[in-house]
Amino acid sequence: MPSLEDLENSIIEQCLEPDGILTLLHENKFDEAKCQHLFDTLSAYQQALGGQKLISRKMAGYLRTIETIFKVAVTVFNQNSDFEDKDHRLIDTNPMILDLMDNIFDVNIGG
Repeated sequence: MPSLEDLENSIIEQCLEPDGILTLLHENKFDEAKCQHLFDTLSAYQQALGGQKLISRKMAGYLRTIETIFKVAVTVFNQNSDFEDKDHRLIDTNPMILDLMDNIFDVNIGG
């Protein structure tokens, strides 16, 4: 299992990649494989934290950014007919990501 630091670095890289899921969502595009990779990394991160309050401010900022971008992407998707993906995979995936994010914040940060 990767270390907590390795998982944090992976999450940060996924946030900053020019072709990463967050950039794609900002461009009104969706990549299911990249979204699943982010979800898997966040799940592993949650397990590695194990309920401890070890999240740095920097990491909390990245996690809040992920949460915000997914929330905004769904709003844009619902209001914009130009969204590249018309099969609602984003809508189906979004609750999974947001529930996981809520759990990480509630348990490891305290809301």
